[in-house]
Formats: sequence, structure tokens, C-alpha cells
Amino acid sequence: MVVSQREGDALQSLDASAVPVVLPNGIDIEAFRNTGLPSAAPEVVFTGVFSYQPNEEGALWLIDHVWPRLRSSHSNAHMTLVGMGPSSNLRRRAILAGVEVTGRVSDVRPYLWRAAVAVAPLDTARGVQNKVLEAVAAGLPAVVTPAVFEGLPDVVRPACRVARGATAFANEIRDLLCLSGQDRRGLASRASIEALTWENSLAPLGGILARVRG
Repeated sequence: MVVSQREGDALQSLDASAVPVVLPNGIDIEAFRNTGLPSAAPEVVFTGVFSYQPNEEGALWLIDHVWPRLRSSHSNAHMTLVGMGPSSNLRRRAILAGVEVTGRVSDVRPYLWRAAVAVAPLDTARGVQNKVLEAVAAGLPAVVTPAVFEGLPDVVRPACRVARGATAFANEIRDLLCLSGQDRRGLASRASIEALTWENSLAPLGGILARVRG
């Protein structure tokens, strides 16, 4: 059992006799749904565990290369890195760039609900990036790298903009910030996120276990 077709292809490259079954990660959609008005603030959010090297590298790339390009046209834009484990180096460089770093929080949802755009700038991405599923469920469009996009379920991809390189990434964020809050939420709603309830995602599991038991 694998969480994406990309992981299934990787498994078959190691063992051609393997027959992987894709069981995508699920999400508690109602818990993440933003029932309030979409945010009008030019707020960018990146959630993750920042002691995980790809997340830290992605955050540093955002700070050093993407953020200056975006701030040149959106001087009032604000970015928040939400999640546990930020290193002292990451905190220091974020302060210099005017980027907020929260550290561990009890609940990421308020940060998603106050944001306009979510980002997932990972150069290396395994499995499925739950941060994107959560952001889209919260009504946000997301700007992601090709590595992240390739691992996402098909039903989530319509809510994402894919960008390769710092200039393209900054431009995609800028274009989304120029939209109204309702238009951004409309982009997020293009994803068929309801297909990723845990009930739907795990529906095949009973039959799989029954076959194994047999």
C-alpha cells in the first residue's frame, strides 16, 4: 500500500512483481473548512516541521530568493512559517527578512484561515504533502514546486500553481495576492477535496485486509 501513484511507480522500479495499491492520505475536511470570509490580507503561509531538512531548505530558499522578489512589488506582504523545530539559523534569517516564525503551535488552522496563499517550496518531496491538503481544505490556493505537485492527488491539483525557480515562484504568489479573497477561495474550490475524506481514502482497506487474511 502506498500513498500516491508516484510512490507506487518507485516501488515497482525496485520490484517489478509488486502490485501497489494507492491509498491516498485523508483529511478531516470539516475541521479545516473556513466558514468565515476569506482573508483580504496579503498573508503567505508555509506550514511544516522545520527540523525536517527539506522543509528548512525550502524555507531558507523562500527567505533568501523568493521573498525579496515578492516584496519588491508587494511591500506590505507578510509571511509566516508555522511549525515546530525551526533552527536558530532559520529564525535569524527570517528576522532579517521580516518573516514571522511561530515555532510549535497547538493548532495550525487559525494561521491558515488568516492567510491568502499557502506555499510548499520543497525541492525534495516524498509521499503526499499534507500541508497542501490542509491548506486547500481551508480554502487557500497553493503555490508549489514540481516535486510537491507530482506527489499530490489528482483531485487537489486544480487548486495549485506550479512554479520552478525563484522568480516564477514569486510571480505566482504575487498573481494570487492580486486576486480578491473570493476569487482565491474560488480557485481553491476547484479541488475536489471531498474525495479525500478518511472514509473515502480508506474505503479499499477492508477488502485488502480480508484478502490478506484469506
